[in-house]
Parts: sequence; C-alpha cells; structure tokens
Amino acid sequence: MSEFDFLNPVVAKERIKGTHEDVVKDVEAYINTEKVKGKLSQTKYNNWKPAKFKYGVLNRITRWESVVEDLQHLGVYVAKKYKVTDKEVIEHYLTVAKYVKKRPTKKDYDKYHAEVKKGPNFTLITSRWTASKFHTLVWEYTQGKRTLHDISAAKQTKRKPISARMRAQILERDRYTCVKCGAKPIDGDVQLHLNHRLPVSKGGKNSLENLETTCQDCNLGMSDKIISAYQED
Repeated sequence: MSEFDFLNPVVAKERIKGTHEDVVKDVEAYINTEKVKGKLSQTKYNNWKPAKFKYGVLNRITRWESVVEDLQHLGVYVAKKYKVTDKEVIEHYLTVAKYVKKRPTKKDYDKYHAEVKKGPNFTLITSRWTASKFHTLVWEYTQGKRTLHDISAAKQTKRKPISARMRAQILERDRYTCVKCGAKPIDGDVQLHLNHRLPVSKGGKNSLENLETTCQDCNLGMSDKIISAYQED
C-alpha cells in the first residue's frame, strides 16, 4: 500500500477516431467562426465548445504544429509556449494528484489552478505521452518501478501523415509500380508503400520530390534507416 494507490490505472475509455485531415477541417471551422488571426493557440481551440478533437484526442491523432502549418494560408501561426521540462510535468501531476486524492483529469487541474496556484497544463501530458500511458508510468514511478528518465524516454513521437491527395499523386506518378523492382499490384499479392528517399530522421520531408513508391518486400529489405512513410494507426 502507498499514498498513491489511487493512481492505479484502469481500463482506458473508448477512443474518439479521426484523421489529420478531420482535425484540420475542425480547426479551420474554429478559425472561421471565431475570426482568429495571428497566433493560433491550441488551448483556445480546446476551450471552444464545438471543438471535436480536444486535448489528448487531437494530440493522439496528429501534431498541433502540423495542423497549423496546413492552415497558414488563413493567416495563422503557432503560438510559442514556455518550455516546461518533463520533470516539472511529473512533479506537478503528483502535487495535483495528492490534492484531489485520485488520478487527476483536466477538470481536476483546472480546479487546482483556480483554488491553489497555476502550474504545467494538463495538455502537456496528453501531447507528450497520452493520458492513460502517463497515468500508468507515474503509477509505476511511485512504486519504484520507473525513474524520471524512463518516463521521459517513453514519450510518444508523431510524424505528420501523408495526405491522401499526395499519396494518390505519387502512386499515379510512379504508375502504381515499385521503383526498386517493378512489382505491381496486378502481378499478384503486392502491397505498395511510400518511402522517403531522404529519411525523416535526416530531415526528409513529405514532398513529391522526396517520396517514392516501393513494394512491401523492397521496403522491408532496405536499411532500417529508410522507413515506410505510409502507416496506418
């Protein structure tokens, strides 16, 4: 038994589904409805009542920066935020947890901030780990099974997805044929992937110039530094 027994994780709730494009459309609706110009704050979008992809839901599907990038033509850009360390996020979470005596939610954070003092926002948890994963990691940390380093190392990484339109353009350009071996779906059980010529880890972009069509066998046979850009969650 420990003072943090109330953090013991439970079965996750059913997730709201959506794509990067769905999020972009909803944020665009927010911009047009509220006539937003200049800095586009994720927090303000989250506080917009009609928002469909609030807090961890949006961060699980895509990156806020990627959404804003696709909406630059509307005259908006990402609002810069103070960089809060992982240690600060974890320590504040435990402070709020002790205050409410349970696994804290966004509402609990709001209550704590209103009654006691401000601190790292709950959205930092959902953007770096997802709430359910973070709850479990911190629970294990309080039991001596994890270190602060372990929790930081477990942060999720997100890659901007390739749009359906760009995928179709590349497949059509390459004539639905693997550029490595010439395999085509009509030849049999052939699955086509999109591959970055210059890997994302080396700064490669999702662009017509940097993407090419490969079959699954060629994609898997290449170096692990050259990875498939098209992934289904």
